[in-house]
Amino acid sequence: MDNDRALSYHAVMRGFFLLAWCLCSLGLGTAQALTLVWDYTYDTGGFFTPDKRDILDVVASRLSAVSINSTEIAPETGNSWEWLFLDPSSGNLTSVANPVAPAGELRVFVGARTLSGDALAQSSHVVYTANGSPSWLDSLAARNTAQAFLPFAGGMAFDAATNWYTGVSPSVTPGAYDFYSVAAHELGHILGFNSPGIAAWVAQSDQPQRLYMGVNATASYGGSIPLDSGLSHWAAGTRFNGHDMLMVPDIPLGVRNDWTDPEFGVFRDLGYAVIPEPVAALLFLGGMLSSALRTRRRAW
Repeated sequence: MDNDRALSYHAVMRGFFLLAWCLCSLGLGTAQALTLVWDYTYDTGGFFTPDKRDILDVVASRLSAVSINSTEIAPETGNSWEWLFLDPSSGNLTSVANPVAPAGELRVFVGARTLSGDALAQSSHVVYTANGSPSWLDSLAARNTAQAFLPFAGGMAFDAATNWYTGVSPSVTPGAYDFYSVAAHELGHILGFNSPGIAAWVAQSDQPQRLYMGVNATASYGGSIPLDSGLSHWAAGTRFNGHDMLMVPDIPLGVRNDWTDPEFGVFRDLGYAVIPEPVAALLFLGGMLSSALRTRRRAW
């Protein structure tokens, strides 16, 4: 890229994100904007080529609408904790000792390996062990209550053998699975679409009847939302405005699914704040623009 093009790219993006920041600041109040950090430490096989990283950035930008009330979690003298999770590239148990969890941050460790069965990807929250004062232990436990879920981190493994479509356009290549849709879906699980470990999700579900009952989601959907037998997805075929919702259990080849209004309602039910949708759409457009410009920059 020549200097004029480089300056134009950076000027466009600086101006856009300044506008987005101003609009967000009007809607967030005291909530801390959710910062998604994609951690490639365990991408030992080099699965995350620039196009896949760009798509993960677009996934994050789509959730720039979400904000979270949380404070920094950092161990001090006499207090300690350890994150435990599966290495996404090997499937082996690994750990991080005494991490700092900044306010509003969600760290997602990503990688790829050959997954069993027909799984396209798998995700999970980190679990932790901790020692220290009662106030320290209480501060950790307070991140997962029946009123709100404030995750520390998660892990996400993609199937290395899948034929992935990694473009920005929603016109997915026939015969390929849409990387954006799958990544967004797995992120939804990390953010709280899950059972039984997420107290706020369980509290708002009629699990014997397989129905989600959260006030904000059902107001948008027009009634209770059916759950599948695992209670962590919508029932297969659940649709909104004529299209499959993102958190159904399966996605066909050549299809893009995206967040729907009821699913943003679930975030509100789980204790997140959500910026009004017009601003969210602007932020998503900015993520797509950023990705497209980076792709063009590599070609020049």
